Amino acid sequence: MPKGNKQAEAANKKKLVEQKEAAIQCAVELYQILAHSNPEKLVGYRTVCKMVEDEMEREVGVRIELCYNTICARLNGVYSLSQFNQEKAWLLPEEECQGHRP
Repeated sequence: MPKGNKQAEAANKKKLVEQKEAAIQCAVELYQILAHSNPEKLVGYRTVCKMVEDEMEREVGVRIELCYNTICARLNGVYSLSQFNQEKAWLLPEEECQGHRP
């Protein structure tokens, strides 16, 4: 596989991960808004996920599936894997982009 294809594939995967992370964050915020606006009638995690999935499909044109357990975990303070990896990284994001020069 040519080098350009691997770089393009990696860039597409990174973009998809960023879109999914944005959708998860949007679902968390939407759930919090709905929970505070009407505490008597709580909306379920699955319903919120479906609402965000539909909205993201209209905006982005790609269906991004969300797991309701992920939304529940984020609301309970669990970090995302990418956030956890960033916190334990040795290099800052700016330093990673510079690469190695012999």
